[in-house]
Amino acid sequence: MSSNDPQSGAAELRAKADALIRGKTAQSPEHLAALSHETTKAMLHELEVHQIELELQNEELRRAQVALEDSRARYFDLYDQAPVGYVTVSKPGFILEANLTACTLLGAARSALVSQLFSRFVLKEDQDPYYLFRKRLFATDEPQIGELRISKRDGTPCWVQLAATTAPDADGAPVGRIVLTDITERKQMEEVLRSREARQGKMVSNIGDVIVIIDHEGINRYKSPNVEKLFGWSPEELVGFGTLDKVHPDDLDSARKFVGALLEAPNATGTTECRYQCKDGSYRWVGFTGVNLLHDPDIRGLLGNYRDITERKHLEALTLQAQKSESLGRMAGAIAHHFNNKLQVVMLKLELAATSEVKNLPLVENLSEAMQSTREAAEVSKLLLTYLGETQDKHEPLDVSEVCLGSLSLLRTALPVNVDLETDLPSPGPIINASTNQIRQALTSLMTNAWESLGEGRNLIRLSVKTVNAADIPQTLRFPLDYQAKETAYACLEVADAGGGIAAEDMEKLFEPFFTTKFIGRGLGLPVVLGIVGSSQGVVTVESKLGRGSIFRVFFPMTAEAGRPKSVPVPVRPGAENLRQGTTVLVVEDDEDLRDAQALMLELSGHTVLTAEDGVAALEIFRQHGDEIGCVLCDIVMPRMNGWETLTALRQLAPDLPVILLSGYSEDQVMAVDQPERPQAFLRKPCEMKVLLNAINQILTKKQK
Repeated sequence: MSSNDPQSGAAELRAKADALIRGKTAQSPEHLAALSHETTKAMLHELEVHQIELELQNEELRRAQVALEDSRARYFDLYDQAPVGYVTVSKPGFILEANLTACTLLGAARSALVSQLFSRFVLKEDQDPYYLFRKRLFATDEPQIGELRISKRDGTPCWVQLAATTAPDADGAPVGRIVLTDITERKQMEEVLRSREARQGKMVSNIGDVIVIIDHEGINRYKSPNVEKLFGWSPEELVGFGTLDKVHPDDLDSARKFVGALLEAPNATGTTECRYQCKDGSYRWVGFTGVNLLHDPDIRGLLGNYRDITERKHLEALTLQAQKSESLGRMAGAIAHHFNNKLQVVMLKLELAATSEVKNLPLVENLSEAMQSTREAAEVSKLLLTYLGETQDKHEPLDVSEVCLGSLSLLRTALPVNVDLETDLPSPGPIINASTNQIRQALTSLMTNAWESLGEGRNLIRLSVKTVNAADIPQTLRFPLDYQAKETAYACLEVADAGGGIAAEDMEKLFEPFFTTKFIGRGLGLPVVLGIVGSSQGVVTVESKLGRGSIFRVFFPMTAEAGRPKSVPVPVRPGAENLRQGTTVLVVEDDEDLRDAQALMLELSGHTVLTAEDGVAALEIFRQHGDEIGCVLCDIVMPRMNGWETLTALRQLAPDLPVILLSGYSEDQVMAVDQPERPQAFLRKPCEMKVLLNAINQILTKKQK
């Protein structure tokens, strides 16, 4: 039996103990002889107990030895069969021990590895990194981690990760215990990913769009490299800064609203356009499309792309300019047509009134007809200015339904007998801030446009008023095209017909002055509607299909103020313009014909008149006749010294001098200037003489009070 056998060891231990006892007994026989029978018996019993205890201890030791051997066997099994390689190396780098996995990785038997230099298995290109790794390990006694390639038996390289620590061996000398992990597959995947990223990077760098990721605070977290090619900025100069920092100031508000709305709605997408600053300070137009991926763990922001659309914008501007030129040409021809007709009437009637050869033609009748033609010509000018938003009508809170209800009787009277009018006008209706006269004019234009599109037979026009949210305003076929709805409710005035509809190619021209598909010489109705809506910060939309009619919807922003009846101006009393006869009036007008006409009418009304062709001449006349002059009529646009400058200079000479300013521009435009001196009244050209005389009378009467 082997000396390592627990049973053999116990037997040997017993033999040695027995020999010792026998030796002691042999050395002192007299001691044993002197013992009594009871004492001897007790000692034998005690010895037997000790013998049993020793046998139990021996059995426990045997079991411990077996467990230790089993544990050691399991340890070596785990050590050898571990999924990673274990190698123990000496300080010079010789392999002292290796498990089976390490043998497999290194491609050699255990006997062939022991006493070999580990560096023998390292690829030539990685010898220096391994040398530094081993040097740091034994120099610092701290754990080290590294990666390198080893060469297998067949010469193929294998990537391994080294994780090493130091420990003393049985003699106390330091050794390195290295864990080898095969990372070849991971390295291959990394290479694939690097190649893929490089390929994607080249693709991103060479496409026309700039890719951007914007976080929830509106900060750029990524910009693709081609941003430098397009705008001059490197990605590093933009990442970490606000995505709106380079947006043109005029586009900043709309861009901020766009990004804010996109950030609030997960998965929402949107597109906008704005101007973006280049590094050289110039601006280029970009079209931006983004999607909200804040919930995506790989993005966590807005993923978007923007492209340079400057060239497209330039072409659009050229196209728009061409369209404007066409529209202006059409408008100029139509205006010339209207005014030539009216001026022809004026010329003929005045000639008839002036000739002495034509008998029995009433002078007053001819002059009245000439006057009527001038009023009609002036009305064309007024409609054009309304289209341009140049209006002096006062805006005030009003009920849209009430305005429509008040116009129904006239509308029904004007409609052809074969057209019925169906209405849906809630009371009270939505309140807007506008001019009652202008809303009535817009309604009349829409109704006229509707019935002119109808065919023969019985027809129906529907008129309705309702309240809608800004989000319900259609996005397409809205005019103006660039209108941005406010965050408020809107009053919608809708006129629907069942006429022939509108061709797609005519849709964008509907609101151009004098464009018409109906009658030659017509075409100011819808442009006037657009001007009225624009002055109230509203928008018009059109829905139409050929053969199925059209729906025009006019949207006005609602106001919280209560509607109130429109104030009616005090009418001019007959003869009121002549109550202040005998006043000396200074007329300052650079147009000689107009100046002479005003002077003549004032003189015929009983006033004394002094005239000046501009402000400089007016000052000179006032210095000579200041004590006589009771009122000044002054044009705004004049050479050398304009109306405002003339007013200021005259007030320096006479602080309380009554002055009336006249201009062909609207009162809002003229009176919006920042001037310390203000006139007593403003009149817009052309105005009737009784209006001018009444204004003079009122300011002179007020001065005397």
